[in-house]
Amino acid sequence: MMIALVSDTSACLTRQEAEEWGVTCIPLHYHLQGNEYEETFSGENRGILPILRAGERGRTVPVSAERFGQVFSALCEGGNSVLCLPLSSHLSRTYANACEAASRFEGKVTVLDSLAAGAQLKLLLERAAQRIREEKSLTEIVDELEALRDRVRTIFVPGSLEALQCGGLVNMQNLSMSMLLNIKPLLQIWQGEISGWGAGQGSKDMIRLMLQEVSPRAEKILIGRYGCSIFARTLYNEVRKNWICPCELVELGPVLGIHLGSNTAGVSWLA
Repeated sequence: MMIALVSDTSACLTRQEAEEWGVTCIPLHYHLQGNEYEETFSGENRGILPILRAGERGRTVPVSAERFGQVFSALCEGGNSVLCLPLSSHLSRTYANACEAASRFEGKVTVLDSLAAGAQLKLLLERAAQRIREEKSLTEIVDELEALRDRVRTIFVPGSLEALQCGGLVNMQNLSMSMLLNIKPLLQIWQGEISGWGAGQGSKDMIRLMLQEVSPRAEKILIGRYGCSIFARTLYNEVRKNWICPCELVELGPVLGIHLGSNTAGVSWLA
C-alpha cells in the first residue's frame, strides 16, 4: 500500500516540488478588496503583494473539512493510505478540519499536527517524501516527524505587527517595549506558536542576531520571504558564506503575507 502525502499551500511548495515529492497541496483561500482568492503554489501568486503593500487588509480561510474529505476520498479510492501534515493547529483551524474529515475514513487517514508554518512545514514535508520513497512504514515516518518538529525552527522579521495583532497570532503585550524603543522585533515560530524572540536595530544587527541562533550543524536552511527581497537576499548570502549545508530562498504565499505583513523575511532550519 502506498502512502499519499497531503498538506496545504501554506507550505510554500513550488508546483514542481509538489509533483516530485508526491504532495497534494490543498489551497487555502483569502479575501481582499471584496474578492475571494485561492492560494496556489509558491511563485505563482501574482498581483497580491502590491495590494497588501498599499495597506489593504485581508482575511484568510482555512481548508474546510469538506474539501479535505474530497481529497482523502480520492486518494483512498486509489488504494493509498494518507498522511496529512497541515498548517499548525495553533495558527489555523485547518488542522482541526483535517481531523474531522479523517474521522470518516476508518483509520486510512493519519493527520499529524505539523506545529509548523511556511518554510518549516516545507522542511517536514521534504523529509516525509524522502522516507516514503525509501518505503518506510507509516508508523516509522510519523514517529520521525514527531521528533523532527522540535528540531525545526524559524526566526523572522515581521512585515507588520499590526497585521499579526489583527490576526490574533501573537501576544502584542510582549512586544510593546520594542515598539516604544523603535527597534525591530524578531519573532520565532516554535512548537507551532508565534512568540517574541528578540529585537535588533537595523538590517545588519537583525541578520547577525538571527544567524547566531542557527545551529552550526543545520542539515538544511531555508530563507523565507514575502516581499523584503533585499533583506532576504542578504540573509541568504550570509548563510551561503558561513554554512556548508543546502540553503534555498522560499517565496511565502499571500495567506502568510496577510498575517505577517508584506515585508516579512526569516530563516528556518532543520538541526
